[in-house]
Amino acid sequence: MENTTSGQRVIWLLNKGVYSSTISLPTAPPSWHIAGVGDFLGNGQSDLILENTVTNEHVIWILNNGELQYGIELRSMSSGWHVAGAADFNGDGNADLVLQNASLGQRVIWLLNQGVYSSSIALPNGSAQWQIVDH
Repeated sequence: MENTTSGQRVIWLLNKGVYSSTISLPTAPPSWHIAGVGDFLGNGQSDLILENTVTNEHVIWILNNGELQYGIELRSMSSGWHVAGAADFNGDGNADLVLQNASLGQRVIWLLNQGVYSSSIALPNGSAQWQIVDH
């Protein structure tokens, strides 16, 4: 969860769907928001991808038991491109990113190795009215 005014972020730990406790994450400026969750190191633990809505910068927060260990800065993206989701698209055990440019109807998968960009796969263009939803 994130507070879009204060920049505070927390992870709620659940036990069978019931809240049990909270892990606090570092506070970041409100222009940064959590854009996705994935296992970017292939170690069985979830990490976070954060996106800056002003500068279009992106960073992966590597977590260990919910605690921030370090960040991996991603290569820059052109204006208009945003993270639409994270998943292991090539089956290597590491989460990758799907990006979209909503105004142009373009989509691409960034293949990552240990959180570092390695290559991309262009997806078919489509109407700008269709958006990828990561829920």
